[in-house]
Amino acid sequence: MAKFFKSRLITESSFELVTVTDTVLLIRDLDDGNRSVTNDSGRVIKVLIKQANLTTQKVFYKDTDGRYDELQHNSKEFTGYKPCSEHQQYFLQSLMI
Repeated sequence: MAKFFKSRLITESSFELVTVTDTVLLIRDLDDGNRSVTNDSGRVIKVLIKQANLTTQKVFYKDTDGRYDELQHNSKEFTGYKPCSEHQQYFLQSLMI
């Protein structure tokens, strides 16, 4: 079941939680004129830790260009980006609702 997290301030990104498993969280950048998930990654991870109980799952997101990338974290904070392979691109697309 997808949950929806929408930021309150224009300076924050808006995104939707599309898929949640014990190993993966998949989010979609809503591209509504606010900051992108890419440019707000630290806050996005903090929101997911607090509101979606993010612990050890990998976090993937569909950016505003339609590509999938991983938001890496250490269960406490954002630590970096990791581009997804072409195979991962196809797999993550299949998870989109």
